[in-house]
Amino acid sequence: MNGFDVIARCLKAEGVEWMGCFPNNPLIESAAKVDIRPIVFRQERGGINAVDGFARQTGGKQVGIFASQSGPGAENSFGGIAQAFGDAVPMIFLPGGSGLRNYDVAPNFSSTSNYKDVTKLAISIDRPDRTTMQMQRAFHTVRQGRPGPVMVEMHPDVMMREVDESSFDYRPSKTMRSAPSYSDAKDAVKALLEADNPVILAGQGVLYAHACAELMAFAELTQIPVVTTMQAKSAFPDDHPLALGSANRTAPKTVWKWLGESDTVFAIGSGLTRTTFGIDVPPGKFLIHGNIAAEDINKDYTVDIGLVGDAKLTLEMMIDIAKGEVGENGRPANQGLAESIASIKSEWLAEWAPLLTSDETPINPYRVINEINNTIDHANSVVTHDAGNPRDQIMPFYKATVPFGYIGWGKTTHLGYGIPLADCVPGNADVVLALLNCILGVRPSRVPHSDFICRRTGNDSSSGFGS
Repeated sequence: MNGFDVIARCLKAEGVEWMGCFPNNPLIESAAKVDIRPIVFRQERGGINAVDGFARQTGGKQVGIFASQSGPGAENSFGGIAQAFGDAVPMIFLPGGSGLRNYDVAPNFSSTSNYKDVTKLAISIDRPDRTTMQMQRAFHTVRQGRPGPVMVEMHPDVMMREVDESSFDYRPSKTMRSAPSYSDAKDAVKALLEADNPVILAGQGVLYAHACAELMAFAELTQIPVVTTMQAKSAFPDDHPLALGSANRTAPKTVWKWLGESDTVFAIGSGLTRTTFGIDVPPGKFLIHGNIAAEDINKDYTVDIGLVGDAKLTLEMMIDIAKGEVGENGRPANQGLAESIASIKSEWLAEWAPLLTSDETPINPYRVINEINNTIDHANSVVTHDAGNPRDQIMPFYKATVPFGYIGWGKTTHLGYGIPLADCVPGNADVVLALLNCILGVRPSRVPHSDFICRRTGNDSSSGFGS
């Protein structure tokens, strides 16, 4: 077998069932030989976006894989990988290389050099005997800490060499989970219980840690309302009495009010990266920051208590500590708080009612969103948006009720990203993609610039491709 066959076996050992690709890479044939389904897309960026959506919707349990050809294939893939890096999506990108004799000769494209700033790790395979080790490094890196893409460049003059089949030895990677210091977690719980107006700000790390149940348990135990980031919309049900909404720049009035008036903010599973598409944590707050990556703490904000660890383990620890303080059943339901949240929501929705129920022609995008809310089966649907106005219009109003029922994104926003993102959602959910009054950079020329909705019916394939 050759180096491409070795990589295919490594992918198989890691549980990879399908691989996105375009248009030509010897790894495609090698993957097919070990029953990894290659799915060829029409262009690189769209294929990477689809792999991105799949990895997101499995909560990182399955790493997305994409292979491209060398040169223009690696060049055209850059936007998709940069998007995955900005939104913290676990995937491995496997481009062809120019070869050891040519990789450093201009103007040949070196993926190792050019991708180092938009990946967690950018490496190449320069010796056949290092193939399994490099793949082990790639999978280990992609599974630890803050999610993000890893790039492994495959030089053809190395990969086509024969390898002794009996020498193949590969051990699949495992996610290494850690919890924060108990004393720091205890200080955090004490600060939250003593605060006059605390707020929880939940990030997509809650989804990747599969900690939505723990988030709800902690919020209910302490009676603290919850805001989610754009990427974390669906981590906490929008119809919960303690739900304030998502912190995008067109957030519901409840988000602005409670985040603005809060004295203590507990961010969990968020890198707290400032972005023009979201809302900053206002100054003057006592800030507790729980995150899996230590480098994200004290990055954009000065933090009072830092909790480095997996969001699920962090919340479990804080739940146990809180029960010791307020009792096994937690604080009594704060009816006044719930009523205040409901009142502000009703007031806000009344202000928007003329647009949400408008019968103007052509149809108003807010009316479309309202009809989606009133029509689809929320528990069995996945909804996403596209860049720009669609994100700002739908995110405040759509009610995400189950984990992974909404794919939120927006730190870096590529036009047309929503279409392939929704294409590979695994399972049997319906997918509704709202593309509202947005010029799509990748739309076919025959598609008019207008409001439209794409709806994909349920599927039964592991890769997410349905009817």
